[in-house]
Amino acid sequence: GRILLIIIGTTEKSYLFPDEILNIAYSNIKAFMEQPNVKWIMHVGTFDAAFLKCRGINIYPTYDTALAHYCLDERSYVHGLKELARIRLG
Repeated sequence: GRILLIIIGTTEKSYLFPDEILNIAYSNIKAFMEQPNVKWIMHVGTFDAAFLKCRGINIYPTYDTALAHYCLDERSYVHGLKELARIRLG
C-alpha cells in the first residue's frame, strides 16, 4: 500500500499531509516526524509505525490508545477509534 494521508495533532495545531505533499516534501516531513523529543500518542500505533518504517520514516509510539483500551477490557471485540470515543466520551 501507499500512504494516502498523515494527520499530526499537537496541543497548538493539526497538520494534514496528503499524498501529493508527502511526495514533494518527504525529507522535511521525515525530519519533522523523527524528532527525538516527540512523544507519539497513536491509535494502533504499532501497525502505523511499522508501515511508516517500511517507507523510511522511523517513529516509536509512546502510547497506543488501542492497546490501552484492550488492557482495560480484553473481552471487547471492538477497539476501533470511533467505538472507543463513543464508549469513553459518550
